[in-house]
Amino acid sequence: MTYYIEFASPHPFTNLKDPLKQITQEQRQEVASKFHACASQQEFYQILVHLVSLLDINDLGQTYCCQILSQFEIGEDSPTYSNFSIKKRSGRYRHISAPSEELMLIHRLINFLLSCVFQGHQCSHGFKKGSSVVSNAVVHVGKKYVFNIDLKDFFPSIDSEMVKEALMRPPFNLSGERKSIAEHLSGLCTMRAPLKKGIRNSSRKFILPQGAPTSPLLSNAVCQNLDNLLESLAKANQLVYTRYADDITFSGNNNVFEEGSAFLIELVRIISEQGFQINESKTRLLGKSARQEVTGIVVNEKTNVKREYLKPLRMYIYYWEKYGYHEAEIKFFNDRSLISDKEMESTLHSTLDGRLNYMKMVTGENHPTYLKLSKRFKKLANKRFAEKKQKSSSTHKGDFSEHRPKDLARFLRFFQDSDGLKYLTHDFDMVDAVFDYDRIMMYAVRDFFRGVKENYITKQLYARVYQFAFEEEPNWWKYEDGKRIEINIGWSSKQIKEWVRLNPGTHPIRSKLIRDNLIRPFKESIQFRPPALRNRIESTVREKFGEDYDELQIDYSNLEAAEFYTDVELVLSGVRHLLDGILERIGISKTIHIAFSKQEVNGSLMKVLEITHVGSRCYKNALPKELLNGNFSDALKLFHGLCNWAVRASFADGDFEVDMLSDKEKLSQKRPVNKELISGFTHLLRFY
Repeated sequence: MTYYIEFASPHPFTNLKDPLKQITQEQRQEVASKFHACASQQEFYQILVHLVSLLDINDLGQTYCCQILSQFEIGEDSPTYSNFSIKKRSGRYRHISAPSEELMLIHRLINFLLSCVFQGHQCSHGFKKGSSVVSNAVVHVGKKYVFNIDLKDFFPSIDSEMVKEALMRPPFNLSGERKSIAEHLSGLCTMRAPLKKGIRNSSRKFILPQGAPTSPLLSNAVCQNLDNLLESLAKANQLVYTRYADDITFSGNNNVFEEGSAFLIELVRIISEQGFQINESKTRLLGKSARQEVTGIVVNEKTNVKREYLKPLRMYIYYWEKYGYHEAEIKFFNDRSLISDKEMESTLHSTLDGRLNYMKMVTGENHPTYLKLSKRFKKLANKRFAEKKQKSSSTHKGDFSEHRPKDLARFLRFFQDSDGLKYLTHDFDMVDAVFDYDRIMMYAVRDFFRGVKENYITKQLYARVYQFAFEEEPNWWKYEDGKRIEINIGWSSKQIKEWVRLNPGTHPIRSKLIRDNLIRPFKESIQFRPPALRNRIESTVREKFGEDYDELQIDYSNLEAAEFYTDVELVLSGVRHLLDGILERIGISKTIHIAFSKQEVNGSLMKVLEITHVGSRCYKNALPKELLNGNFSDALKLFHGLCNWAVRASFADGDFEVDMLSDKEKLSQKRPVNKELISGFTHLLRFY
C-alpha cells in the first residue's frame, strides 16, 4: 500500500478499528434489502456508495472511497494482484495473490455487502461468523469412525463460471435481468490462473485468488450445492458431515468407508461433478482406538488439544519458572521445531497467552490441565508486569520493544573491537599468543551478555548472534542470489569443535570451508561493506521491478562507498516495502534516485540512505499516524531498532520532513523544509 497517490487517499480500512465492523445489524438489513432490489451494475455500485456513507470515517476517506468506486476499471491484463509465496511447515509453499490497494478496497466493500445477504450452509464452519474449528469438530465427538478428506487446490479449483452460477442462485438471485451483475462480480473477484511452467496457453481460466477478501465467502457460496449433496449422503448413511474450507469430515458408528464401498463411490462422484478433486495423500480413516482429529482438534471423547500442542506450552512455562523470562525467551527464539512460523514473529509472553486462549476455547475453561497451566502463566505474567513497572534502569532485560538503533550499532561493533566477539569474525592477531578456542569462547560469552545488558538490540539479531556463536545445533541462514540457504554450523557446533581439535592453535578462519560457510555469511548479515550496499540495493530493485526495470531511470549515487553495521536482511526487507509503494505508483514517474551519504544529524554522524521517487508527492497531511499503514506499517516493523526513518515530500498541508521512526523523543515529528530541497517523495534511512 502506498500513500502518495494522485488524489487524497486516507485509506479507511487501515485504522486500528475496521469501520465495517461498526455497522449495526439494522444497517446490514437495510443494505441487504437494497441488494435484493437492485437491477443493474450501476445500482449495485450505488449500494456500495451508500455503504461507504455508513462508515465512521472522515470526509477525505469518504471522498477517496467514492473516487475509487467511480473510476475503477479492470481489464484482462491489469496488474491488479501481487503474487508471493509463504513457506509452510511442511516445506512446501502456499501461493498468495493479494489485490492492489484499489481492488482490495472494492473487494472488502463487496464482501461486506454479500455477507449481509449470505449466511452459508449449516454444515460449513469455515469463514463464518460464530463458527470455528471447534464448532466444526465438536459434532464428531464420540463417534466410532472419523473420516477426513481434503479438497485439492481448493481456491484455484473455483473458476469465474462457478462463481457466476453461485451468484445466480439463492440467496443472491442475480439471474434473469440481474445476470449482468453476477457476470461483472465473477470477473471482478477472480484472476487469470497463473501460467504453468512449460505451457503456452492464452485461454487460461479465471480463478478465485487466495488472498482476496471476497474469496472465502464466494468459496462457501460455490460450495452450497456440494454441502447439500454431501449432507444428504451423510444422512443416508447415518453419518455426520461438516466442512471447514477444504477440510471435509464424516463421522458415524458404521464403517461405510471401506475401499470400493457405495458411500465412497458416491462421494467421489459428487465431489468430481461439483468441480473438485480429493487430495488422496490427506485422506484419513480414524477408528476409536486411534487419536481421532478434526481440523487439528482431538474428538475421541471430548474436544481436546493435541499433545504436540501442549508440549511447548508446558515446556516454556517451565523454562520461565526455572530460568526467568529472559533466558526462556532466548530458548524460544532459537527453537523452530515446536512452534509455528507465525509464533516465531511474536514474543514468548504473547505466544503462551495465545496458546492458552486457544486451549480454553477447545477444552473449556474448567479443564484441569488448562486451569493448572493458566494459573502458572498468570502468576509469571503478573510477576513480570510488576518487575517491569518497578524497573528504574533502561538496561536490556529481554524486552525487545525499545527503538535504540544507536545501541544496536554499538553492540555490533563488539565484533571489531572486543577481545571475544571480534575473534569470531576476524583472524587472531594477538602478538606472541596462540589461538585458544576455549578462552576465546569464554571471552565471547562475556562480551555477548555484557553487550545485551548494556544495549537494546532486536530479537532477530539476538537470535542470529546466539545461533552463530553459542548454539550447539545451530539453525540460521544466509541469502545468496535471492535464495535463502540454511546454515547448520556455528562456533559451538560439533563440526567446529572437531576442526579445532584436529588443528590446535589455528583459527578456523584459515579453513576456506568454514570461512565461506560460517564466518563470511555472518559478517555479511551484520554489516554493509563496500561495495555491498550498491550491489544489494540494485539487486533488490531489479528483483522488485522485474521486467519494468529497464524502463526506469535509476540513479545510484555513492552506494558503493557505504560501510556501516546493521541487520542487513531486515533493512533490505524494509526497503522492499518502500519499493512496493513506488511500484504501485510507477505511472506517476519512472525516475528513482537512490543515494548514500554521511551527514551530521542532531549532533551525531549518521550514514544516510535516501530513496526518492522523483516527481511524486503525498496528498495526505504530514502526520505519521496518517501515513503508517500498509507497506509503511510493514516497513516500520522491519526498521524498528535498526535505523531512524523520515520521509520528505510535498504534503497536503505543506512541505515537510516527517519522522516515521526516531530515537529522539524530544524532537518534533514534523519539520518544514525548503521546497527547493524536494524533488519527489523521499525516504531517509539514518544509521549510526
